[in-house]
Amino acid sequence: MVQFLSDTDFAKNWLNQFENATDRYNAKKLLNSLKYISNTDFETFIYEKLDYLKNKLNKRLAVYPVITPLPENIAGSKLFTGKFKEISETNAKVREDGKRRQYGSEDRVGHILEKVSSLHRGNGSVSDIECCPTVNTLIRQGIKDIVFVDDICGSGERFVNFFKKVIPSYLKRLISINKIRLWFVCYGITSSGLNFIKRKIKYFKTHPESIISNYSPLRLDNRISSDVRDLCFKYTRKIYGNDSASLGYKNTIGGIVFEHGCPNNLPRILWDNNKSWNALFKNRSIPIELRPNFSEDNLIDTSEILWDINQKNLAISILDSIQNNNIEPKYNLIITFLGLANRGIHSKSQFSTKLFVNSAKVNALIDELIESDLIIEQDDMLKMTLLGKCVLQKYKKTKLKDINSRKSIDSNQFIYYPHQCDGHFRFLVDC
Repeated sequence: MVQFLSDTDFAKNWLNQFENATDRYNAKKLLNSLKYISNTDFETFIYEKLDYLKNKLNKRLAVYPVITPLPENIAGSKLFTGKFKEISETNAKVREDGKRRQYGSEDRVGHILEKVSSLHRGNGSVSDIECCPTVNTLIRQGIKDIVFVDDICGSGERFVNFFKKVIPSYLKRLISINKIRLWFVCYGITSSGLNFIKRKIKYFKTHPESIISNYSPLRLDNRISSDVRDLCFKYTRKIYGNDSASLGYKNTIGGIVFEHGCPNNLPRILWDNNKSWNALFKNRSIPIELRPNFSEDNLIDTSEILWDINQKNLAISILDSIQNNNIEPKYNLIITFLGLANRGIHSKSQFSTKLFVNSAKVNALIDELIESDLIIEQDDMLKMTLLGKCVLQKYKKTKLKDINSRKSIDSNQFIYYPHQCDGHFRFLVDC
């Protein structure tokens, strides 16, 4: 049973391009450290966050996809006016870049926003969540909350360019005098991207709560091992002749791959195809063979996280459980959570970043662990209880490969206690 994308035949072909076993091992670690998000999970995130904002504010919203400003020689409609941008005769002669813009992730986001808008439309033509209204419509209908939506924010440059070059000056004036509130919703944002936006756009510096993401600010560069980092730089130089984008654009590695496309803030060796290199996500597209591996329930390889923080026995137990398919993802996550807590990870944001689990799920998991007396919370810090440490030690010593729910019962045994029932392990309650 394939558990990770790196175990697919398609990924193995990519891995076989590396020169030796050590490099292939580190490349596999890279793949297993990424989070693979399905179209359904991404779309659900947008629906839920916009519903959350509408209910929280109890106001009508105007929603827009974050788009790349159109070059001078590219035709297309203007987002806030509805007018079509014509090409001058001079620019019409420039044919290298084409005469229309190419479709990008903003088109997928725009389509989702249209569907959200339709769901919130009453009997008339007015929606509580209006998709891409013109400035005139905004003013006429009295909409005072604008939401910009994107899939991922890496360096922050794309959003800042959008804000400076696409949003009309009149709208910026209304924002500056607090006549209109801004919100930025994105599935993931890197810490460097967040800092860049707050530095370049005054509104978000004074309203950091207006930036809403599925995760705490991403710092995958701090989570991957030095061996994986060195691998990315080594092969980028070898394949492309320089070390540009070794860890993604501006080296802002975010760690998320979407089913609709691979962001350019991931290592270049993953997506930049050339004559000497077959990229896994060729030209940032996702091969059909890999689509089944994109799911919110498809967790990252937590054993690698535990191994890197010197929880080797625990990591091996996790691998055993995965190999034998005898532990639910939820309990895999619980054991990894306890392992991290045992190695000095104590804040909610650290857990969210390490495990690539959104804040809502981390909070729910913490509540469950506190209720089970496995951890306690003191001064916003999470610490293991004696019971939590007992469970962790018991798990390390349990030979999971010997656990088999189909194993026949020895008739000579007077009393038989099963190792698990409905996915719940005996050692989780028997210490």
